[in-house]
Amino acid sequence: ATFVPTKDNTYIFKTFWDINGVIKNVLSNKTDYFIGDTIDKTKVVVTVQDTNDGATRNLSTSEFNVSPTTVTKAGTNQIQVTYTKTGATATFDVTGKEVTPTTLKATYSGSSITVGEAVPKNSIQCVVNYNNGTSKTLSTSDFSVSPTTIANAGTNMITVKYQDMSTTVSITGTKKTVTPSTSPSVNQTLQ
Repeated sequence: ATFVPTKDNTYIFKTFWDINGVIKNVLSNKTDYFIGDTIDKTKVVVTVQDTNDGATRNLSTSEFNVSPTTVTKAGTNQIQVTYTKTGATATFDVTGKEVTPTTLKATYSGSSITVGEAVPKNSIQCVVNYNNGTSKTLSTSDFSVSPTTIANAGTNMITVKYQDMSTTVSITGTKKTVTPSTSPSVNQTLQ
């Protein structure tokens, strides 16, 4: 991380005569974050000069604030540190990374389906895993299935698609049962 002191005209006179509370250095031991992550203050080392003899010390996390508190974009994000006792500020940079899906898993929990009937999306559970270690269970409106109906008796492989990722689930199709007619046959003769 690069140390960049921020000019603050209200402290120019003070820092010239009395350098108590001046931020001497800021270092972040964590520089890579995902968009939306909170800045980890325990990884930020803020060094201040608390006395006029040049002695320095590191602040505790309760003695400084960071702004913004979360990573907002991909690429370089400038974070400002403020020493709460004096208002002195400095900045450091962190790198924001996009949160992207890495894997898709789908499971079918329903029973067999009659040939010609629709694939029941509400019986398919889809979970997407992301590169930041999180996962999300998708709603039925988030994914599509293909084919949308059961084509034959036996095993039917159904493709489940979310964004650019896909996987398959197996659904058993059953034959349609035909109920015999109870009406008289055309060839029957009346007596």
